[in-house]
Amino acid sequence: MAVRRRLFPGLIAIMALLMAGMVLSRAALAAEVPSIGQTVRDRLVLAGKQVPLPPGDWLVAGSGGDTVTMGRRQPVAEVQSLVLLHIDDDAVAAAIVVHTNSRSQSMGWGKTRLCGRTDLPLANIHYESDHDVSCSFVGPVVRDADPDVIAPVWRQARRLAETEGWRLPGTWLMAGYRIADLHDVLDVRYHFNPDLLAPGIEASAATAWSSSPWVPERLGEDAARGAVVAALIRWTGSVRDTLELGFRNRIPAATVIGMPMLDLRASPGAGTEPADETSYVQPDALSLSFWKTVTYRILASATDLGVNYLFTSDLALSSGITAAGFLAFSAVYFAHESMWNLFGITTTVREVEFPGIGRDGP
Repeated sequence: MAVRRRLFPGLIAIMALLMAGMVLSRAALAAEVPSIGQTVRDRLVLAGKQVPLPPGDWLVAGSGGDTVTMGRRQPVAEVQSLVLLHIDDDAVAAAIVVHTNSRSQSMGWGKTRLCGRTDLPLANIHYESDHDVSCSFVGPVVRDADPDVIAPVWRQARRLAETEGWRLPGTWLMAGYRIADLHDVLDVRYHFNPDLLAPGIEASAATAWSSSPWVPERLGEDAARGAVVAALIRWTGSVRDTLELGFRNRIPAATVIGMPMLDLRASPGAGTEPADETSYVQPDALSLSFWKTVTYRILASATDLGVNYLFTSDLALSSGITAAGFLAFSAVYFAHESMWNLFGITTTVREVEFPGIGRDGP
C-alpha cells in the first residue's frame, strides 16, 4: 500500500509533464505559421518542415487550414497551406504554394496524380512504397476560376495581387514536388511567370491547358520554349535533394538555391542541353524477395549463433546448427515472400490531391 502511495503521485506528475509537452509542441508548431503580409527569405518553416526559397523577398499572401479527402478509412485530414509571392516591379514573378499536414497521422498520405503523368515535360517517381513516395514534375498551369481547382489560399493571394495592381500571367510554369511517408506530407509547387522567365517569348493567350504552347507536344516545334522548360527541369533536379532534407527539417544553414529565371537571363544559351533528371526504378518482386531474404537471414543467423552458443557452449556445434538453419530458413522465407508477391494482396500508394492555382492538366 505504501508503495502505491509513492507511485501514484509520480505517475500523475509524469502524465502532467507529457500533456504539457504536447501542448507546448503544438503551440510551437502554430507559432511557425507566418502571417499574411510577412516577408520570408531563404527558407520557409511550416509545421516542422523546411522549404528552400530562391533569392529575394517572398511575401506571405495566403495562409489557412483546410481538409483533404483521404479515403474510406480516414475520410479527411487536416492540412496547413501557404502561398508566397515574389514581386518584380508591378508583376508577380513567382508564386510558391505549400501544403503540409497539420497533425501526424498513421494512414499514409500518398502521391499526386501528377507523379505518374505521361503528358508533362517531367514526371518522375524517385522512390515509392505502399506508404512512402517522392516525386517531382514540371508542366504548365493555366489560369482557371473553377473553385474545385483553386486553393482557398490562392484566392486570398489573387485578391491581394488585384488590390495591389500586380500583374499575373495567364500561364505559369510549375516545378512541383510531393514527399510523403506514413505520417507526414510535404507538397510544394514553385510557379514561375514565363513572361519574365523568358522575356523574348510571346506571352501565351491560351485559356485551356491542352492548347497551351508549353505542353510537350508543342515544345518540340518551339526551340526557345523548349530551352526554358529544359532549364526548369534541371533546376527541379537540383532542388530535390534540398527539399528532401527540408521534409525532415535538416537543411544546412548555409544552403541556398537559385532562381531559374535569373540563371536563364545570365546565360541566354542555357537550357539547350538535354535535361539530366533520373528516376527511380522499382525492383521486380523476385529480386526484392531475394535481397530481403539475404539481409534478414544475415541478421537472424547472427542472433541464432549467439543463442545456440549460449545453450551449448560449443562454438563448432553452434556454427553447424546456425549454418543448417541459414539454408533451411532462407529457402522457406524466400518461398513465403515469393508466394505473397504472386498471390497475396497487392498494395498501391493512394492518391491525395491538393488544390492549386490553376488548371494543371486537360
